[in-house]
Amino acid sequence: MKFLKTYIFFFFVLISNISISQNIHDFRSVNSGDWNDVNNWEYYNGTSWVAAPYYPGNGATNDVTIIGGNTINLNVSPPQNINSITVGDGDRNNKAILHIATSSTLKTTSFTIAYDGYVTWENVALTFPDSDTDIYIESNDSGYGLEIAKPCSASKSIYLGSVKYAICNENSNSADYSFSDLNNNGGSLTVSPTSNSPICLGDTVFLSANPSGPGTKNFSWNLIASPNSDTYTSTSENPNNYIPSLSGDYTFEVTVTNENGNTDTKTIVVTVNTSPSPPISSGNISECAASPIQTLDANDAITSAGTITWYDAMTGGNVVSNPTLATEDTITYYAEYSDGTCTSTRTPVTLTINSLPIAPTGDTEQKFCSANNPTVANLTAAGTNIQWYTSTTGGTALANTTPLTTNTYYASQSDTNCESSDRLAVNVIISGCRVITNRRITYRVKK
Repeated sequence: MKFLKTYIFFFFVLISNISISQNIHDFRSVNSGDWNDVNNWEYYNGTSWVAAPYYPGNGATNDVTIIGGNTINLNVSPPQNINSITVGDGDRNNKAILHIATSSTLKTTSFTIAYDGYVTWENVALTFPDSDTDIYIESNDSGYGLEIAKPCSASKSIYLGSVKYAICNENSNSADYSFSDLNNNGGSLTVSPTSNSPICLGDTVFLSANPSGPGTKNFSWNLIASPNSDTYTSTSENPNNYIPSLSGDYTFEVTVTNENGNTDTKTIVVTVNTSPSPPISSGNISECAASPIQTLDANDAITSAGTITWYDAMTGGNVVSNPTLATEDTITYYAEYSDGTCTSTRTPVTLTINSLPIAPTGDTEQKFCSANNPTVANLTAAGTNIQWYTSTTGGTALANTTPLTTNTYYASQSDTNCESSDRLAVNVIISGCRVITNRRITYRVKK
């Protein structure tokens, strides 16, 4: 049920005409007369205002406005829904009047009596079938708003749904309020909650009460249903400090109360979606520098399908459109997956291009006696993790047991990451040796 909202009136009031924007199926009055007389209405066809093909509510109807200077007699109950009804266009020089000529029903949820509007009554009832209908009254000046001129009776009444909400007679307790109450308090107090739903798991819920009606208001929010049986309360108009712990639907209830103790309560459902799993990586990519330098791409490490966005930080940061490396350096990029609604946590991928060590140093000519059966193990070079080859580039490293021949051998060295591309060339000479015997000791001397 709707409740009252209070206006505070000041000595100075700024008056401005209502600006009416047109939408297809809008109606506006052009003459005074009965509601069901099409000659009293114009219709907006999406391009221009034209003569109405039917009266408002007897076909597709959007917003209906009774223009200042016109009096419309509500003599029927229009069968179709009406988006909104406004009595008046804001021009105090020409009063707009809706006269409730017979007990009628208006299928709308928004009924506004503008600053220049006036609703007069026979001894009949006006019914709004939807109990959530919002009634807005912009002026409580005499001769505007709801008619309260004598004689008043309980027969002059407003129903919201099946409840007699207000009557003209101030001294009757047969309704919640009198017409004077509604005039003085600006109509009905209402709250229309909204949120940032749907959100993703881990996001904060942002709630907005969106109250209508002037006056001081207090708010009470409660979480009344959730997948984790959680509790939450707030007295803020727009709370934003709740983070759901599970995916699913969360139902929040908000109650607005004005200084007169009148209230309105609504609920809103916030849907929390599960965030997708993060991208799967085959691991970091590390290579030794090539010549010319190669380009590493972090995308090559991602093995899962989906829409990937790369960033330069684990959280926040900047989007990276080209997650590559083409210099001797190390850099980390972070892959985030999106399913179109939510995003995952990020997967780091580190790219590294390692510098190559220099060639080892040593004697470039080394001689051996054939009689000693020299092998690769007898070669010497200064460096780390020395490997010997028979070619300047490529080839297969020789085993230490490989016999030496007169040839050129090439030595590389390796650090913890890479092997040098440059190699030390060593000319090996294998020859026979002279034998010197002295007191049973035999010496072989290289020639």
